[in-house]
Amino acid sequence: MVIIAVTGVGPAGPTVPETVKAFLVDWESGDYRAAALLTTGNPDLVARRLQAVYQEVGAADLALGMGPISVHGDSAQASFSASVNLGRDGLPWQYQGHFTLHRAGAGWRVVWSPAVIVPGLGAGDRLAVLTVVPRRAELLDSAGRPLLRPSRAFVLGVMPDELTNSWLTARDRGDARRAHQFLADREGSGQSD
Repeated sequence: MVIIAVTGVGPAGPTVPETVKAFLVDWESGDYRAAALLTTGNPDLVARRLQAVYQEVGAADLALGMGPISVHGDSAQASFSASVNLGRDGLPWQYQGHFTLHRAGAGWRVVWSPAVIVPGLGAGDRLAVLTVVPRRAELLDSAGRPLLRPSRAFVLGVMPDELTNSWLTARDRGDARRAHQFLADREGSGQSD
């Protein structure tokens, strides 16, 4: 007696996890053409976009990791983690991405859109780095009172070639009280040294 079991129908090809892994590895390693060939998009356009998007922000390195994958018939959803080193001695930019895959013949293809790279990225959109420096925290003594109090600051500068008496200017600007009076006199008369 011979028993034959059928476990699947159709030609064998890369599985969804294999396709997701190949796409992410090719993208991360800079083989943009190979990654683009695993998508439904125009390979030349996809390859250029994958390469350009992180160059726009001066990324020094990109690390991608596979996340959960779910398959429903001829469609699948894959998620991934991204860590982008922006080369500015700060923490890497980290985010979670996702994309859809569709069965294509014997294998699977990533359904292409710019949102595959970064969620919400649309056609014609570009990434940009915006640096926000938080306001410095107040320095307090043990009783919670400010150690520093706001005060007026003066920035003095001279144009050496335009000085009429450099010795007097140096003397006057070397003394904080005289510098304050000097500025007050200059502001009042509209003169400059």
